[in-house]
Amino acid sequence: MVSLKINVKHPAVLLAVFAFLLLPSFADAATRYWVGGGSSANWNATGNTNWSETSGGANNASVPGAADDVIFDGVGTGASNSTLSASITVNSVNFTGYANTLTHNNTFTLTIDSQDGSGNALILSAGMTYTRGGTTAGLTFTGTGTSKITTNGKTVGRITFNNSGGTFQLQDDLNAIENFLLTAGTFDANTKTVSLVGNTHNLSGSITFYNLTRAGTAAKTDSMTLFSNITVSNVLTINGNSATDRVLVQSDTVGTQRTITAASVSVSNADFMDIVGAGVGSWDLSGATGGSGDAQGNSGITFTTSDTWYWYQNAGNWSDTTKWFTATGGGGTRLDSDARGAYAVLPQDDVVFDASSFSLNSQSVAANMPRAGKNIDASGVTRYGTSIGNTSNSYSLYGSVSMPSSLTAYFSYSTLTLAGRGSYTITQNGSRNYGNSIVLNAPTGTYTLQDAFSLYTSSQSLVITQGTFNANNQSVTLGFFTSSGTGTRTITMGSGTWTLTRGNANPWDTGTTTNLTFNANTSTIKLTGALTAARNFAGGGLTFNNFWNATTGAYAVVITGSNTFNDFKIDAGRIQHFTAGTTQT
Repeated sequence: MVSLKINVKHPAVLLAVFAFLLLPSFADAATRYWVGGGSSANWNATGNTNWSETSGGANNASVPGAADDVIFDGVGTGASNSTLSASITVNSVNFTGYANTLTHNNTFTLTIDSQDGSGNALILSAGMTYTRGGTTAGLTFTGTGTSKITTNGKTVGRITFNNSGGTFQLQDDLNAIENFLLTAGTFDANTKTVSLVGNTHNLSGSITFYNLTRAGTAAKTDSMTLFSNITVSNVLTINGNSATDRVLVQSDTVGTQRTITAASVSVSNADFMDIVGAGVGSWDLSGATGGSGDAQGNSGITFTTSDTWYWYQNAGNWSDTTKWFTATGGGGTRLDSDARGAYAVLPQDDVVFDASSFSLNSQSVAANMPRAGKNIDASGVTRYGTSIGNTSNSYSLYGSVSMPSSLTAYFSYSTLTLAGRGSYTITQNGSRNYGNSIVLNAPTGTYTLQDAFSLYTSSQSLVITQGTFNANNQSVTLGFFTSSGTGTRTITMGSGTWTLTRGNANPWDTGTTTNLTFNANTSTIKLTGALTAARNFAGGGLTFNNFWNATTGAYAVVITGSNTFNDFKIDAGRIQHFTAGTTQT
């Protein structure tokens, strides 16, 4: 503890003294050099630290803080490895001359809050090794003025720019993996190329790139997600890894378009959903290598011409291009030698499984493509034990569904998303509909039942998030039913009985009614199954027709919301609860 006693008679001198004492931030700012030799190689190690006040000097200076400039120059004992094992904030970082390894552990963020006197916020050296522990090892720039960024060919993980008073300017090409986020400020590509690599990539902020390159990876779930419109002033390049390991360019919100404005466009092995193609560059992607896929909701883009593909023969994977032909029984042209050069079933293509598709019983076709086509017609399948889809795979279809016409055939999925934007139909044909859930996520789309609709087990659900589901007076048997989110959706129940069979889950949920149009018509909702606990019927204050509690077990069905019913039926011995403060009519 140091006491400072000052005797000053002149007011102006006293004011100057207090002004000096009120400037600790300037006094605290420092430069810290990495020299190693600490108790561990961790950047933030506080015991016997790795930092010096001078280049190659003695260690055990303070760990650099938010106001400090950090230098790795490789001088003397500074030629040693370092590990960033905590989230750190500093003023600037310069690795010029450093030839060792910086390990940036996963989940931790290096935040650079300003820049050095020359405007450099970050300089990675060409000779160093920059190792990321995972895709969430992040860099965040929050400086004011112009923050210059030099990466010297190193690939960084998440990268975020966030200061409304800042300009973040590239000094060379940038390679990034996972998320590229501009939340505030100006991003200046400075005529450099931004290359995005990874299984998923999110672009956020009104960003102008010079060259933007998206390189795909060997993953069928590869995607590039836009949270806002982007502009590419020179060349936009989007290359999926292959015809079957495709990249999906999509909006972050299904049904809400994002615009890509580009001066030049080069695309291969890519699908698009809810994207507007704009700018002087040509968005005619009809001849793109590997084909261009229309997953709907797009405008300003010309896609590869759609086709119809017939499966032949027996078991296999959806991605097997030797199994698809332009005519039944292996006739016409095989997919991998198709003149259009697509070599994959695209989201706008129709697929057919017919009597010639299988010569043996108990054959399984695994829908291992996340976008399996538009209309699927399997009504001609009659072979015993045939399974189309596979319960391990989740996939989307963009049109109508006609399932196998046999009680002994399976239409399978983990999650099946119906995502068409027009008017389509669902025909079960008496087959076994087997999986976890069917999700209707179809903005402006309508799906209408053509016959009785029954999910095979009590664990299966129907989930409506966007679009119109019309039961068309057919009976419906599900494990449970959910209307989720706040997207625009319509449910038309018709005159059939909706039987909900799952006793270990809440059987009905229309508790969120924002943007929901609900038509009960003359339907009956019948709850069955042995309850394993109290289960909720979340009515959301809607008007229903007939309600029937036919469950078993020693637990209650709990009605939530103030609802209206035409007929309310409780089987003898059932327990029926109503939440406090509600009124049932």
